[in-house]
Amino acid sequence: MLLAQAEHGSGHERVWLVTTSAKILKSVQTEIAKQLPKLSRRDLVRRVLDHNVWLVQVPSLADCVELANEIAPEHCEVIVRFWNSDGNSDGITDYDYLTVQVQLI
Repeated sequence: MLLAQAEHGSGHERVWLVTTSAKILKSVQTEIAKQLPKLSRRDLVRRVLDHNVWLVQVPSLADCVELANEIAPEHCEVIVRFWNSDGNSDGITDYDYLTVQVQLI
């Protein structure tokens, strides 16, 4: 999804990944390096990756929510391992479109 957003159009897209996991950041970096050469619009995506992609590790989910509200993305995707009764996306208020996915690991 990160590369799809980077490939979205103008080359000025801003793409953020905010996570509490260093392992996820490393995996994403590895996948970007693996998938980028295969993309037909790789030059456009590379420009976005070089200037407008941020991979950020924060200490807690509360920090993820706080940063998401500061960024105020047009599209916000929340991907979590579990969904608690309070809802992991509670508190995210500044977005145009919110998607929540629960990954069963």
